[in-house]
Amino acid sequence: MFSLCGAVGQFSVHKYDEYRQKRPVESDSKQETVSWISQWSPMKRLTDEEYVAVMKGRIMEVEARIAELDEKLDGARADVERSGKKSNK
Repeated sequence: MFSLCGAVGQFSVHKYDEYRQKRPVESDSKQETVSWISQWSPMKRLTDEEYVAVMKGRIMEVEARIAELDEKLDGARADVERSGKKSNK
C-alpha cells in the first residue's frame, strides 16, 4: 500500500518537473506564484494609511468597551453603597 502511494507521488513529481522544464523561463515567475497564492490567502498587504485606519477603528472599539465597563462598574459601586446604607439603618 505504501509503495503504491510512493510510486504515485514520485510519478507526480516527475510529471511536474517535465512540465516546468518545457515552459519558457519567465523572470516574473516568482511574482506570478505570489499572485496566485494571494488569491487564496485570507491576508492582504496593507498600505500605511489602511493600517492606521484599521488601528484607529480597533482603538475606538477598545475605548467603547472600556467606557461600557466603567458604566457597569459605577453601577455596581452605587449598588454596593445603597446596600451598605440600607444595612446600617
